[in-house]
Amino acid sequence: MSRVSSSTQSKFTSQLGFLALKKGRLKAGERTKFKIARALEELMLTDSFASISVIRISDAAGISRQTFYNHFIDKQDLVGWIYDQIDVYTTSRIGIDLTWEEAVRTKLDFMKSKEPFFCELYKAEAAGLLIERSVDTVYRYYELNLKRMAGITLSEISKLELRQFCYGSTGLVSEWARTGMIAAVDEVVRVERAALPTFAKSVFLGE
Repeated sequence: MSRVSSSTQSKFTSQLGFLALKKGRLKAGERTKFKIARALEELMLTDSFASISVIRISDAAGISRQTFYNHFIDKQDLVGWIYDQIDVYTTSRIGIDLTWEEAVRTKLDFMKSKEPFFCELYKAEAAGLLIERSVDTVYRYYELNLKRMAGITLSEISKLELRQFCYGSTGLVSEWARTGMIAAVDEVVRVERAALPTFAKSVFLGE
């Protein structure tokens, strides 16, 4: 069984911000988005998500409120974008430079390295939007990965099975975060692995 927990934890633990999720040079717009995301994380070291306004995020990032709105609809959209970056960094790379298990572990390790931030988000008003957006993003990447890796075009029943898995996986991660990430990453990976649809196990795990 492949393990990357120790390496990803050492890579992520001491970092504030989300730049570890991006490879290569950033464009100006991307730099601003990552700066805004870091500002939100810094504010959440001492305050709840609900109490933090767009004005406070903008001030902490050293930008105008209009600049914030040039990039995000609201703070919930910012949170969704942060989660999208995690899925791009992990789920989209399955079968390219990460195995399925490495991708899942890396995602969970990154969240664990920012435990207070993600635990608060999943307890906050952003949770519903975060779950829905994550389901859509993960489903899209799984479908693309299956097509790229094995040439699979999903039938309608397979789409339903994969969608069900994505809802279950996202719900599991949400519960894990809301309850303080008490369960070990190994255990969350094990449960997700067992829940993969048969056709996905065949492609991603060779089973």
